[in-house]
Amino acid sequence: MNNIDPNFNDFQNHDNSDNLTEVFYKYFFFWKYFLISIVSFVFLAYLVNRYTPKLFEVYAKIQILDKKQTSLEMPSAEDLFSKSKINLENEIEVIQSSNILNEVIINLNLNLYVEAVGDIMTSRELEYPFEVKSKVSSNSVGNKSFRLELNNDKLLILNKLNDKEYEFHNLSTLGVKHDLPFEITNVKIKEWKYNYFNVNYVRNSNLIANLKKDIKISKIGSNSDILQINFNHHNAEYAKIVIDEIIKVFNNDGIKDRQLIHKRTIDFVNDRYKYLSSELETIELEKQSYKTTNKLVDLGLNSTISLEKNSTFEESLFSNENQIFLVNNLLNELINTDFKLLPSNIGLENIEVNSLISSYNNLYLEKQKLNTSAGPNNPYLIQLDNSLKDTRENIIFSLNNYLSQLNVIRDNIKNKSKINQKNVASFPSKEKNLRAIERNQQIKEALYLFLLQKGEEAQVSYAVTEPSIKVVEYGYFNKNPIYPKTKMIFLVAILIGFLIPFLIIYIIFTFDNKIHSRDDLEKKSLDL
Repeated sequence: MNNIDPNFNDFQNHDNSDNLTEVFYKYFFFWKYFLISIVSFVFLAYLVNRYTPKLFEVYAKIQILDKKQTSLEMPSAEDLFSKSKINLENEIEVIQSSNILNEVIINLNLNLYVEAVGDIMTSRELEYPFEVKSKVSSNSVGNKSFRLELNNDKLLILNKLNDKEYEFHNLSTLGVKHDLPFEITNVKIKEWKYNYFNVNYVRNSNLIANLKKDIKISKIGSNSDILQINFNHHNAEYAKIVIDEIIKVFNNDGIKDRQLIHKRTIDFVNDRYKYLSSELETIELEKQSYKTTNKLVDLGLNSTISLEKNSTFEESLFSNENQIFLVNNLLNELINTDFKLLPSNIGLENIEVNSLISSYNNLYLEKQKLNTSAGPNNPYLIQLDNSLKDTRENIIFSLNNYLSQLNVIRDNIKNKSKINQKNVASFPSKEKNLRAIERNQQIKEALYLFLLQKGEEAQVSYAVTEPSIKVVEYGYFNKNPIYPKTKMIFLVAILIGFLIPFLIIYIIFTFDNKIHSRDDLEKKSLDL
């Protein structure tokens, strides 16, 4: 072994290298077939990724809160050292219960949904180029499907259950008699990118069964109070909306349960309070009757104030009557006499009237001066006559308005005076009301302080009822679908595209025993 020539190994390695190179070029000769195969399978992978409905994983995380953790009361030593007693299995069953899911369906109107139909794929849409409004309860329609299609600015609707067709020329179902369970309005032709749309109705029971099957709820860890809600769907936004609504409805359901206790306390306190009010009302009525029968009226300070008000009303009424008298006399003076000087500063409290009288007298005096120096046809004298007439009419008009105001004021003063006089007789009733208020306050403070305190606590607790869950993470989804695996499909396509021509060529070479070149002949000779 030690006598082997070392050059022999070099020769053998060189020979193997030549063989590998020869094999490489042998297969490389068919590179076009490899390229065509790889491109074909990559294109096929593209079609698979393009037209295979994508499935997204949407999930959310919530923490179930223990009632002891959210209570307003101070925790006891037992609560501090005890573990949470939340039964997550029960909470999972509640989340997946028909009541919760049915409320979610009603809140989101999941009975009615729209699908966009293209040349190859059909997908659920949350936004579509029209508005659809159900005329009846979606659950009462049952499982039905209607196809909406545009044709020459006409809206065509087909009932896919019985093949009944509807045609609407104004792109709206409003104002047209039909038996469709919905109305279509606001059709946007420019945004109509699909062949047609399907408007589908599904029963609540079917939807609940589907949601129970598709929505998975699991615990995160053995010692955790956190649940993860998973919903895999082809429309990630739809799944996110459904999960978030489930969280909202489940939380509200827990809050309602906790509010029931506070509501019961509030009702109990209100019942006792009504009973107390009825008892006190009876006592105060007896007191009022007793004081009226025995004429036990204590005027006190209220009597003094009422007398002062009466005196004030009398003074105001006297002043008002004086003004009315002066106005009436001045009106009679104006009506019954011709243009003469009018009395001024006679006590009228109307500035406008006093100003007009002063202006009138000045004009009258100026006219008297002109009468002695100018003729009756003097233009300025004629103008003064016109001004005197206008001023006299304004005085009469203002006096009438002032008289109307004075009459209204007089009536108001008389009414207030009568009301004030009646108040003197109503003092027992007022005293009864005051005593009722005081008695209610004393009884509440003395006998029912503890009960009312509990009622207030229940009111506060009811108004700010703590949530039953803590949302760790709202509905979230990755933009990359969980199916199909795009990168994996392309990788497999490239691998298959390379292996298939390789295997075919390999099989051909294996069973090929013909001599194609001088090298093949030399190899055959060496083998022999």
